[in-house]
Amino acid sequence: MAKGLRIASWAVAIAIVALCNGGFLAFAVMAFAEESGNTAASFVAETVVDGVAPAMWVIIPLLQLASVVLGAVATASRQPAALTTCRSIMLFFKVGLIPFFLCGAVVELLFLVLGLHPVLPFIGWAMGAALGAMGWLTMFSGSIWAIATAVHLYRQRIASGGELAAHIVLQLMFVADVVDAVILFVRSKAPAAALRAQGLPR
Repeated sequence: MAKGLRIASWAVAIAIVALCNGGFLAFAVMAFAEESGNTAASFVAETVVDGVAPAMWVIIPLLQLASVVLGAVATASRQPAALTTCRSIMLFFKVGLIPFFLCGAVVELLFLVLGLHPVLPFIGWAMGAALGAMGWLTMFSGSIWAIATAVHLYRQRIASGGELAAHIVLQLMFVADVVDAVILFVRSKAPAAALRAQGLPR
């Protein structure tokens, strides 16, 4: 991969992980401050969340779109050494977003339970569906790098066509995507090491 593309890919990946995890952290601090009755802390936390949240609703989707585009370019790259960058960004996404998805799963469960309420079922189910869709898009912004890793393994004849198809399907599903990413990372360790030993650009 070209140096500029590699730098942009890492910058976008780091920004997505930081903003997604930071967003949940900010909401958690605000909720804790309100629950503890600390008026001053609650006011500060709420002010920060109210000021940052609108921007994040725009910035994060744009970053996710950028990640998908950059991942697609990396997938299409014919440079064998692109494998090393793809597998590293893949693992960073999948491991880095674990706190975000754990918190998201709890919130999702709460909305699904709210959907069982006899008076407010629509709010619970609608919000649950919306959060699920946003979570899937966040997952896919990292999955594209796992797919790119699988494609490069296929091109180097390390993975078969059937394995490639299986990796793509697994990268579209929650939880399975993380397990599959670990498998891909281990599977690509030897060829990535060989490429680095050759001194090829990443």
